Formats: sequence, C-alpha cells, structure tokens
Amino acid sequence: MYKQFKKELENKKMQLDLKDIETCDKLKRCWDIIDKQCNNYRKDNNKKIVTPVKAGGWRTVRIFVSSTFTDFYNEREILVKQVFPELREWCEARRIQLIDCDLRWGIPKDTTTGETIAVCLEELDACYETNEGEPFFLNMTCDRYGWIPSEEDIPDDVKEKYDWVPDTSITFMEILHGALRKGNSNAVFFIRNNDFISQIPKDHLTRFKDIDTYSQQQLKLLKAKMSEIFPTQVYCYDVKYKGVSEVEGKELVIIEELEQFAGQVLDFFKSAIEQKYPVPELHNDIPIEELEKDHQWAFITERAESMIGRENEVELLLNFCKGEPCNIKQTEISQPSSRKSENWNLDESDNKLCVVEAKSGWGKTSLLAKVTAILVQEGFDVFYHFCGGTNLSRQSSNLIQRLLHYLDIPPKAKAEENEEETKPLNLLKDAFEEIRKSKRKIIIVFDAVNELTSMALNNHLSWLPPTTPCNVRCIVSCNQHAPSLARLAEHPCYWFQLADLGENNLKALAVSYLGTFNKRLDEEQLDLLVNGTGVDNPLWIRLMCEELRVFGDFRNLTSKIRDLPKSLDELFSTIFTRLLAEDSTGCIKKTLCLIAISYCGLPLADIMKILGDVVKNEIILIPRLHWAQARRHLKPYIRTIGYPNDILTFSHEYLWKAVEKILLTNRTEVVKMHVSLADYFQNICENPELRSQCVPYHLQYGNLGQRLVDFLRTDVDAARLPDFVRSNYLQAFRCPNMAKLNLPNNKEVKFCAFCSSKRSKMKSGSFWTAKDSCIICGAHIWSRTDVPGRTCGFHGMGLPNTTKCFSCNNVIWEKHQTSMMAVKGFLCNNCGFGVKGSLCSLLVPRN
Repeated sequence: MYKQFKKELENKKMQLDLKDIETCDKLKRCWDIIDKQCNNYRKDNNKKIVTPVKAGGWRTVRIFVSSTFTDFYNEREILVKQVFPELREWCEARRIQLIDCDLRWGIPKDTTTGETIAVCLEELDACYETNEGEPFFLNMTCDRYGWIPSEEDIPDDVKEKYDWVPDTSITFMEILHGALRKGNSNAVFFIRNNDFISQIPKDHLTRFKDIDTYSQQQLKLLKAKMSEIFPTQVYCYDVKYKGVSEVEGKELVIIEELEQFAGQVLDFFKSAIEQKYPVPELHNDIPIEELEKDHQWAFITERAESMIGRENEVELLLNFCKGEPCNIKQTEISQPSSRKSENWNLDESDNKLCVVEAKSGWGKTSLLAKVTAILVQEGFDVFYHFCGGTNLSRQSSNLIQRLLHYLDIPPKAKAEENEEETKPLNLLKDAFEEIRKSKRKIIIVFDAVNELTSMALNNHLSWLPPTTPCNVRCIVSCNQHAPSLARLAEHPCYWFQLADLGENNLKALAVSYLGTFNKRLDEEQLDLLVNGTGVDNPLWIRLMCEELRVFGDFRNLTSKIRDLPKSLDELFSTIFTRLLAEDSTGCIKKTLCLIAISYCGLPLADIMKILGDVVKNEIILIPRLHWAQARRHLKPYIRTIGYPNDILTFSHEYLWKAVEKILLTNRTEVVKMHVSLADYFQNICENPELRSQCVPYHLQYGNLGQRLVDFLRTDVDAARLPDFVRSNYLQAFRCPNMAKLNLPNNKEVKFCAFCSSKRSKMKSGSFWTAKDSCIICGAHIWSRTDVPGRTCGFHGMGLPNTTKCFSCNNVIWEKHQTSMMAVKGFLCNNCGFGVKGSLCSLLVPRN
C-alpha cells in the first residue's frame, strides 16, 4: 500500500500545477530519506543494550506516549486515569515498575523549540536505555500531522544526533525514532476513525484536522508505512462525538466509547511486557520470619528511594548509630511507670536510646528508612522494624518475636506458669544480657511505635528497655502521640525533633515525584506550588503533585496550581471530591470509609464480599470491574501489606484522620458500617487471627453488646485474645451498681457443685474449671487472694437464705452454701482492680 501510494504520487506529478508539484517533490525527498534510514538502521540493529535489574529483583518499563495533543485529550485522560494505573498494578505483581512517559505537560513555558524537540527525543532515548534497545511505544493518529518546525528551529546537534528528516513534524520524528527505523516489536499504533469529525463545531475543527495538502498527504503515507512495517501492531478504532464541555475553565471537545481503545492498549502492553520480561519462578517454602523480613526491607527501600533532602539529619543519626559524636540533646529522668528499671539488668556503661519525634507526614519514616538502608549497605548488623510496613508489624508480639529471632537467643525451656504475662519481657531481658556478654555490635531501629496496637495502655511499650548494652544502639521514632511520647520520656535518652523540610527540599521533592512520571514544572510554577499553598511536609507536597499529575490541560496548569487548597485538610477534601465524582459505582467511598473504621485494614481476598451487600442472608458480590476501577483510582492512597492474607490499608496514617473528618460525619452510618464488618468477620472470614481481633472490635462499635458477650464467652477464636483484652471489652457491660458487703441484699457469687467443676464456662476452649476461672473474663485464677465476686441488691434478690448459681441460675440453699456443694466465684486481678472489684458481677449487655 505504501509503495503503491508513492508510485501514484509520481504518476500524477505531470498533471499537477506548480504548487502541487513542489508538494510532491517535498514528499518524495522526505520519504526517500526515511526509506534509506530504515534500511540502514535495521542493518545495525543487532546490538542489544543490557540494563541492570534494580534492587530486590525489580525491573523498570517505560511507555512513551506519542500523538498530537489537543485532538487526543480524551484518549490521554483514559490512559493516565484508567489504563496505566491498571497496567501499573499488573506490573507490580511481577516486580516491574511502570513509568508512563506522557509529555502532555512538563516542558517549561520558556523552553525554545530546539529544547522542546530535544526533550521529547531524549525521553525516547531513556526508554531505549531502560528497555534494552526496544522501547515500549504508543502512538495515536487521526487527521492531524502536527506542527512542522523550520530548519532554523532545529539545533545542529539535534539534527546530527537524531538524523532529523527535513519537513517532518515533531510527532512524526517521535514515531520514526521510537519505532519505524528499527521495526520495534514493542510499538503499537492506534488510528482513530475520523467519521466523528464532521460533527465537531467549526470553531473547534482546526484542533482535529490539518487542512493543508502537505500534512494530509504525509498522514496518508505515514499510515500506509505503519501498516506495511507493523501489520499486527496497528489498530483502528471508532469513537462517538459527545459534545463540547468546559473542563478546568476551558471548552474541550468530548468524545466517548473509548472502551475498545482502552482494552486494546492494555492487552497489547501486557502481552509485550510479559514476552520481554517473563514472570520468574516463585518459591513457596520460605519461612515466615524471612517473608516478614523481605516485606519490611521492600518497604524500607521504597521509602528510602523517595526521600529528598535531610542530609544533616541523616548524618546526625548515622553518627549516633556508629558511636561517633553527635549533637543531639539529652533529656532528664522522668517517673517510670511502665518501662521499669527493675525489670531489666542495666549497667552504667549502657547506651541511651535515641528518640526521633516528628509531626505526622513530616517524613520520619523515610528518614529512618534512609538511615537503615545506608547502615545495611555499609555492612552493619541491623535489626529493623517499621510499624505499618506489613499487616503484622503493628502487633507488639510480632515485633518481639522478630527481635528474639534476630538476636538468636534460645528461650528457656519453660517459663513459670504464673509468669505468662511477663514471659516476652523476661525473654528479651535474657536476650539482651546474652548480647552484652557476646560483644556483638548491633543497631536496632524501631519506627512509628505509636502505631503498635495495644488495648492496655498501662503496658504500652513495656517491652522497650530503658537503655541498651554498650554494644547495642537503638533508635525509636514516634509521632506526636501523647501516650507513646510519655513512655519514651520515662528514662534519660537522646531526643531529636524533626524540623520542617524547607523550601528547597520541598521543591526538589516535587521535581522528583513528577519526574517519575516525566512531568516538569518551571521555576514560577514551583515557587507558586511551595510558597503559595502553605505546604510544610512531604506528604502534602506529594498529594498536590499527584493532583497535578492527573490534570490534563497543560496550558491551564499554572491556574490549577494557584487554585490548590491552602491546607492539608482542604486538599484531602478536594481529592475526595474528585475521587467520588469519578466514581459511578460507590465503591471508592465505601472502600475509604471501611478502611478508616476497620481494626487493621480489609482482607484483600474477600474485598468484593466486603464491598458487596447482603440480601435475604445471601451475599451479593460487587462486580470485579467495579473494584478494579475503584482500586485504580485509589492507588496513590492505599497499599497492600502482609501475608498470607494481604490486608488493604491506607498508605499513610493521616488518611485515617482525613476520612474520619470528611467522609464519616454521619454517626448512624458509621455504626451500620461497623455492623457490616462485624457480620463479615464473624460469619464469613475464615482467618482465626483476624476473627479474634476484628469481631469484638466491630461488635463493640456496632453497639451489639449481646453478640459481643456471646462471642467472647462461646467462640473458640475469642479464646485467642489476651485475658486483659477480653476483660476490657466486658467491663463495659458490668452492672454499674455497687455490691459491697455492707449493702442490703448484696450476695457473694457462687457456683453450684455441678457447675463449679465444668470447664469452658466463661471462656470457650478453656482447660480450667469454673471455680478456677474469673467470673467475668474467664482468666485463670492462680490464687484465692483475688477479689471474690458479688452481686448487687437488685440482682441478688431472691428467697431468704438462698443465692443462685452464677452459671445455671438454680437456687443454692443456705445449708449447701457452707458445704463442698457450693463454691465461691472470684475476679481476676484485672477485673477486680480498683473500683471494678466493688461492682456487681452480672453482665447486662446493651444493644
């Protein structure tokens, strides 16, 4: 077809006027050069570029998007907001980082024509280098050939470096350099049917159709050439004119029915990427400790790579870890309440801990990740635990287990039975003592200890020693969480408060973030972004840059920056408004709200059930497509952590506060959401750990008191909860009446002979009998020094000289109460502590 068309041009030349003859000569000269270049390049196309694989086995794929701008606004919106997010998610599952090179905006406004041309083609060079000489290339063509620069516009070095063909457009040179010359198998071409153009109003028509003969003939030759070289890589698609609409203050032509286009782009690149980078073999026999370590390290490297600035802070913390002089202030001693010195074997030569305090979103996690990565790369012996890095990382038990495993100290054969609650602390104390003797030099990094889940604040951070042996150095970070800060200040330590990032570093962070997506701001726009919004932390700047990244009209970019909110809360409100406006299914809002009220996130395996509905006790799943669309829109704000059942959670803790403040304002709806999650975890979820943690949490906030008491008393998974947690849940349902001995009609709690010897009465699966268990939470009663349970005058009323069995409610007569046939019921230390020991022991569940 291409050769035939060139021949027709030559034959018709004798019949044309002088002007048309000049056009034919230009076309012939142009395409003779192109044909020659294509032949020469393919002869020299044997050399392959080999690029290194990134740390952790990750590769990078760059997709260059080529087209004229204004007529392909709609397609580029679909690409950046739907196709590429889904493809990026697909790539990440294969340890591939996807970078879409969409140069809709990003070239500074004062850039010369020569610089603009160089920027576009150099970006293609980066794609060549990244993908071993075969860049992933996407072109979209219709009836515009694009702007043709003059000979004077093109610098000599650009002409020489890229073998510039005279009288061609920038878009055409992208196609030539990225695909035609070397016959790139990773290139794909989409030719849009132009039937819809006849419906476009005249004042918008020039944006969609070139009217000069030369451009029209160039387009015909280009389309014919693409079809000849790439017979299986050219797709034609239809669209429908919808009308003219105002977008960000500007009238734009809107076209629709782009689903076919989006699907074909996605399918092509999935196939091309999979062929070039096959999925490596997976090994399923990795120990759980190693999996947790790998997940932690992946989290650390990701955060370390994204950190900008703070060179002084990094050096300061590195000096502390290496035992070198560092200018960090020391605090004075406070009053220990949880981290008691007598629980540890301390020495005068011990090292003080270093506490890093920062406001939420100020980058303390990235800072510690950077420090940790440097220490590991330099060969130091480092233990790291970043709370929030995995779904297990917020559990204190997981942290302690990992630390003991890392210290490689075998635990004692058997702890004393009545020391079960303090066993982890004792094991750590012994482990640190053995490390002190071994002289092994260790650096320990704990990040975001304020995120550790603990329902007993009196034991919060009790596992953290006041000091560490002289051969161990420890850094602990925390945001402005008052209970955590109070625990950390109980002993003298180095205390480092993180300052704001500073204007230059904020600008550098914006440049880095947008540069990942091949976007650029000029100096005026950068100044406006940083100084015109009040931004003061990395989270804020990244969120604003994400809003700019998905903004389509580069000509109105400065106005968009000027209109950005002036506070982080207002920015979140803007983000949520945009997300909800783009969501026709309701999945986005529901996902955000359910994550925000959840105990530890949402199990990804059952997400379509969780987001679905229940009709007549039957679960109606949401369509998979609805969830896929929601997840793509939410990608910058959520992440998946942990194993073996991945948990969906927010990418930053600030999002919890924002969703609660902006979206969770109706308390009635919040209660209904808790009931929905309680139903899921209690009746559908098959993970016993999640059931034990999440069911009571959501039953409590769903105001389902009776179900909560029944679950804690009868469900075997509830027995997994620590006794003090069970006790704290049940305290809310204690009868509030006092039951002291000197009040009338008050009686001691007793069991009949039959019930007293029964097991699992107060706690499912318990080995202990009723007489040896706490009558509230079911904890084992180790001694009879515990508080005896009593009932108030209202609940103790009955026949004279009688009481009722606490379990079966049968009457126990006075003559039996003093014999072996009746046994007193006792409260454990937690349920009988303080005023709770004087309350009535009856539970009165409230819904």
